[in-house]
Amino acid sequence: MPEDEFKKLRFFFDQNEPVYIWGATQNRYRALSKVDAGEYVVDMKNRKAMNVFEYCFYYHTPDTRLQEYIGWDSEKPVEDRRYYRYVFFLRKPLKPQNGRKAYYAKAFDQTDNKHWLIGQRYFSDHEVDMALNRMNVETSEELFGFSPIIPRIEKQPQEPLKAAEEKQSYEKSSDSVTSNKEKKQSFWQWLKALLFGR
Repeated sequence: MPEDEFKKLRFFFDQNEPVYIWGATQNRYRALSKVDAGEYVVDMKNRKAMNVFEYCFYYHTPDTRLQEYIGWDSEKPVEDRRYYRYVFFLRKPLKPQNGRKAYYAKAFDQTDNKHWLIGQRYFSDHEVDMALNRMNVETSEELFGFSPIIPRIEKQPQEPLKAAEEKQSYEKSSDSVTSNKEKKQSFWQWLKALLFGR
């Protein structure tokens, strides 16, 4: 990984903190590129939410070496493997009490759609607000059924960036790490939920 990406790793993760990563194909990138640091992502497996993570940043890999090192799709013949060129860095997994897929289908008004939440998907603030109203809860944490006990990353308002633009923007803002560290001293902003499925 380039030095710029290591700087992001050092900013978002403590030295002894586990780093969680997801791989995404080009087809899934459009939805995933909307995610902002500090937002929730939900790991759905079959009909259950396994974990809720906090999103940090993504890296567009130049080749498949990281995928090969991790072993994504290694059980398949080479010609059948999907290439996960986008790697999303996550932290602090929490177990949701409200883990059934049917629960989220009800929250997002998709109970009649049997193909709902297949693949990775982003939910806008408006969609999340509507889900909170449907389930009669006030926060994303209540929607998932947990109370976070960790400081959260403060969400930085920004438009979604392509990988090259994100790298260029990060290089230009030499004070970004310093200003974000200063913001860590204040109360953390509780952020809206977004869901990923497999």
